[in-house]
Amino acid sequence: MFTIDIMTLFPDTVGDVLSDSIIGRAQDRGYVRVNCHQIRDYTTNKQNQVDDYPYGGGRGAVMQAQPLADCRRHILASVPAGERVRTIYLSPCGKVFDQATAKRLQHDYDRLILVCGHYEGVDERFIEACVDEQLSLGDFVLTGGEIPAMAVADAVCRLVPGVLPEEKCYTEESHWDGTLEYPQYSRPETWEGRRVPAVLLGGNQAEIDAWRREQSLRRTRLCRPDMFDKLVPADDAEKKLFDAIARETQDDGREKTLRERIASLAELGVKTGVALQKGQKLIIACPVECAAFARLCAEKAFDAGAADVILRWNDDPITRQRYLRADEAVFSDYPRWTADMMNTLTEEGAAVLNIYAADPEMLNGVDVNRIRSFDIAAGKALAPYRERMTTNKARWSILSVPTAKWAEKVFPALKGPDAVAALWDAILDASRVFAHGDPARAWEEHSATLARRVEKLNGYDFRTLHYTNSLGTDLTVELPENHFWSGGRETAADGVGFCPNIPTEEIFTAPKRDGVNGVVYASKPLVLNGDIVEDFSFRFEAGRIVEINAKRGRKLLKSAVSLDEGASYLGEVALVPYASPISESGILFYNTLFDENASCHLAFGDSYPCIRGAEDLPEDERKKLGLNASITHEDFMVGTPDLAITGTTRDGREIPVFIDGNFAF
Repeated sequence: MFTIDIMTLFPDTVGDVLSDSIIGRAQDRGYVRVNCHQIRDYTTNKQNQVDDYPYGGGRGAVMQAQPLADCRRHILASVPAGERVRTIYLSPCGKVFDQATAKRLQHDYDRLILVCGHYEGVDERFIEACVDEQLSLGDFVLTGGEIPAMAVADAVCRLVPGVLPEEKCYTEESHWDGTLEYPQYSRPETWEGRRVPAVLLGGNQAEIDAWRREQSLRRTRLCRPDMFDKLVPADDAEKKLFDAIARETQDDGREKTLRERIASLAELGVKTGVALQKGQKLIIACPVECAAFARLCAEKAFDAGAADVILRWNDDPITRQRYLRADEAVFSDYPRWTADMMNTLTEEGAAVLNIYAADPEMLNGVDVNRIRSFDIAAGKALAPYRERMTTNKARWSILSVPTAKWAEKVFPALKGPDAVAALWDAILDASRVFAHGDPARAWEEHSATLARRVEKLNGYDFRTLHYTNSLGTDLTVELPENHFWSGGRETAADGVGFCPNIPTEEIFTAPKRDGVNGVVYASKPLVLNGDIVEDFSFRFEAGRIVEINAKRGRKLLKSAVSLDEGASYLGEVALVPYASPISESGILFYNTLFDENASCHLAFGDSYPCIRGAEDLPEDERKKLGLNASITHEDFMVGTPDLAITGTTRDGREIPVFIDGNFAF
């Protein structure tokens, strides 16, 4: 029997709701059991008080850990041996509850303990000690956790075999297969002049099933385009249906809507990305193939009051020809005029918008030594520029737009304009530039969400993070003293907030240079210096990469981690939930800007100065604090659906940070 225990201050109310209708009948028949526990019964004071004032002051009261923990202990004391139990706290900090979560909870566990908070929440120590998972119904505030608990209980219990008459009762409903349910009709056949669709009256079940499938897809496209975009057609016939629905539901406005979204992305890059100020200069680095978008960015910059816009063009085909055919000596010398321009302009306060849209295999077959020589020359020549970017002395942002070669790599079944259109949609969705709504506001809300997670991580003051997964990763990363986590919006030295990466889902910090030990396996291919590295792993000893394995691109990878001494040490630790929007899109972008935001990742090379007070210290002083220094910084992805990360605090507590690929808090 599937059991749900609900810890609440209002057991009668919760019990009454769940004793009626389908869930009530399921309890009567012995398929499920719902127990409601009064938390006040486990207090140790005469008044049965369960809350008290918060330390540090503030409004309201906080539920105390003791009665909550004792109530849970009482529940666990009656649990039969071998029963799989999970304790869930209903909290605004939790992952949003959905049908997939309901399926997982019903399938993976025999008993759920649902904890209903009240007042200003519960003592954090109870969460740390007793809670396995936090769930939320969405971004709104309720008086307590009882309504979410009842929703979770109902959604999970109805999936227990026997609760509903047959499997189709839930497999044909909304969200089961990623779609919304088709429209339903009942008697009479005509109501107030509105008739039931003729196909439902004809008796041909095959036609009815086809109609229902089409209506389900149409409704999903209209009401939840985010869900529709994740669907995969079962066959060619269904793909044609998908395409037809997509065209029809855009009401012949696709091109205009796409143009508007592209314009919004350009504006987002200028106003939110680099946060361009009136009278400030802007440098735009862009491929020639994306010139139209660069012009749009320049227009938005001048609209925002830019003093000037300086373009830095690049071109993949010419770059490839240069690496293949130019004189050898060219690659040991970085053009002084380019270095002077970037170093001087950023010193004078210019912002930098980098439009990154490279062919992932642009330099396939090129001599690795040429690439290495030029990377070293560029790293040295652009050191002042790179230092300003790393320490936020200058505002900068990176975003992407499609190119044909890149789009065809991401969507190999499509060619030319079709591939580019598909990649545009994917980029815009990932960048939170949706067909509806204000992108700037979406970014404000997203940055606020990341900021809350940053605050949580900073509160733990971890000494180490231990990574494990089924790929074979077993890595311990030590974090320096006085480190801090960051993510989303950054604040430049001039006090202006900006967003370096569009998109971003990461929260990151710097590892201790000599404190990394163990093995880590990459979970995604890495686009590195115009080629692709696949199925690779690193082994670390005392912070240094001492062993490299790769099925493809090993020579390129070895060259990259030996550009200088610091290239073989880690410079970044970044946390990204496996359930991030980019990961859930199912798209492998072959572009680190996107792929790193679908997965937890690490970076070898230069560190961001994520130690309090380190941003104003010279490089040698940062090294003494444990930060790495290098002319390179390359992110690689390590997140998987089963990734576990355990943090150990400086006072010795072990805290689950990631469980099954996602944040544990």
